[in-house]
Amino acid sequence: MVKPFFLYLVKGALKTSKKKKMKKVILSGVAIAALLFFNFSCEKETEIEQLIDNTSLKELTPLVLISNYDLLENPKISDASLEEEFELVEDGTIEEEIMPEFSESNGEIVNKSQLKDSLYLYLSKLNLSREQAIKIKYSLQEFNTCKLSQHRMLRAINKEIIGKANKERNVLIQKYKEGKITKEELEKSLLALKIRAVNAMRDNPARKKILENLHKCHLEFIENLRLILSKDQWEKLLHFLKSR
Repeated sequence: MVKPFFLYLVKGALKTSKKKKMKKVILSGVAIAALLFFNFSCEKETEIEQLIDNTSLKELTPLVLISNYDLLENPKISDASLEEEFELVEDGTIEEEIMPEFSESNGEIVNKSQLKDSLYLYLSKLNLSREQAIKIKYSLQEFNTCKLSQHRMLRAINKEIIGKANKERNVLIQKYKEGKITKEELEKSLLALKIRAVNAMRDNPARKKILENLHKCHLEFIENLRLILSKDQWEKLLHFLKSR
């Protein structure tokens, strides 16, 4: 089961920021089949809700915080025909991600040209100190693990839904070949089947829960940044997140 994470910091880094309290949660994983229907504990749910209510994170909705949320929520499915099956054109998930790499001598990000997430690029504009970079590095590791685990589960469900749609397509194709339905009826049925698949993607309870937990992964990472950054840096970051 994947649990929400809080900032993991080395002991040396903690001593430099006495005013800021950070938590360490070890991430663990189990088989996707078990993860599809996992829930955060009541204690953690309450903790996250309080976190959102007590900070400006309340304004960071999934659409604001997750750059491709609309695609994750509504994957693109191709049309099917007599010759072609349904295919998942794009679902917004990723298998891996290039993370910021920090200079050992200061807080500068040295691989900016390789980064795709605008949030990571913006961090390079905040003139991070070496101390801040060390803390952010550990927080990024936890965030990446949390984020990618949710993406893996989404892909698994998406493939399952497409697989079921193609099984139904095969039944329709067989009916057409046996002369039980006309080509026009086949085309109408395939269109209706695509619509059902699209709706299944949108309304699937397990997908909704995973998207909710993905949002929490992002929120907790942003909260960790709030604890690490100076007030001025945090205000700049918050403005960026709300405006992108």
